[in-house]
Amino acid sequence: MRSRLLTWWTWPSVQLQRTSKLLGAAWIDGIYLTTWPRVALLAPLILFLFGLFEGATHWSLYSTAEGSVSGSIHAVDFSQMLPLLFLAAICGAFSSQFGLVLVAGFVIGDFFLAAPAFDRQDLTWAIFHLYAPQLLS
Repeated sequence: MRSRLLTWWTWPSVQLQRTSKLLGAAWIDGIYLTTWPRVALLAPLILFLFGLFEGATHWSLYSTAEGSVSGSIHAVDFSQMLPLLFLAAICGAFSSQFGLVLVAGFVIGDFFLAAPAFDRQDLTWAIFHLYAPQLLS
């Protein structure tokens, strides 16, 4: 089992370093967690699924907007979800891979599962007014 865990932590890092040294270094950060096999195996999966859920639903106990924190404000983007920001900061402190998979899950959930619906047939309008701003944020 330990060899499979080492493969999970090292093989993607080698593949990512071919295109981006920064992503490769972020992936392998936290390899020390392989001394706890269950944590090293389950934590990235749980964080990815949590990020996917958050991205798809934008659910938050407390949201920040206009200089205040409230439970009644609907969170629009990642930076308005206060508990998610704390979780991302804590996970990123343990391992940058944890932060990376959490944010990757959020991006996939936000862009593909909760993508804005448009009622116009004009694809260029949808790309420039809905999808491009979402990608930039």
